[in-house]
Amino acid sequence: MIYFKSSFFDFFEELAVNNSKVWFDANRARYEKDIKVVFDQFVKDLNQAIQEFDKEISSDYKKGIFRINRDIRFSKNKDPYKLNRSASFSKDPKNDMDNPGYYIDINPINCYIAGGAWMPNPKHLKKIRQEIYYNYEEFQSIIEEPLFKKYFKTIQGARNVRLSPPESDYAKEIDLIFMKQFYFLLEFNPRRCLQDSFLDYCVERMHAAFPLNQFLRRSIEEIE
Repeated sequence: MIYFKSSFFDFFEELAVNNSKVWFDANRARYEKDIKVVFDQFVKDLNQAIQEFDKEISSDYKKGIFRINRDIRFSKNKDPYKLNRSASFSKDPKNDMDNPGYYIDINPINCYIAGGAWMPNPKHLKKIRQEIYYNYEEFQSIIEEPLFKKYFKTIQGARNVRLSPPESDYAKEIDLIFMKQFYFLLEFNPRRCLQDSFLDYCVERMHAAFPLNQFLRRSIEEIE
């Protein structure tokens, strides 16, 4: 099934040079038809497909769809609208940064699939590091699995420069312990979205990351 047409990207290219409420209101019917309805249907179908292999994902797909309005309260950039559509898929989509899951961003420049533990809170981060230390061979086998490496290359994330015990002791043996984010990321050309195989393309890659999300969730859930 083909979800996206060139009109989807045309809208955002025009919005980029006309980012104002006046222009958006004048094109609201176009937004509803070419962007909102299309993206919402894609997210609904993708959510259902993910649930086939990841039963913990919330069925309330609408909660995972990010608003097109930007939060400009503390930003120097006062453009009112985002130039992309994005959605997260997790146990709690409203709090996806602390819930290992999946994410998709579609825009005219550089689309991507991502997921994992984007911003675990301190308690969860400590537990993830501990789980990696005590089950390092398992974790290593997950991120070295051929399909995961093919699609995402490696695990990514910001790192701490120094740690306190016992994590500093863990890090002497396992460099990954310095990481404070544990996410995967795959960028792809927007033209990919125009293909009738795009849904399958996303599902296959997210499925390859499922074992990583399982490991991260297990780490966190042990302290809930």
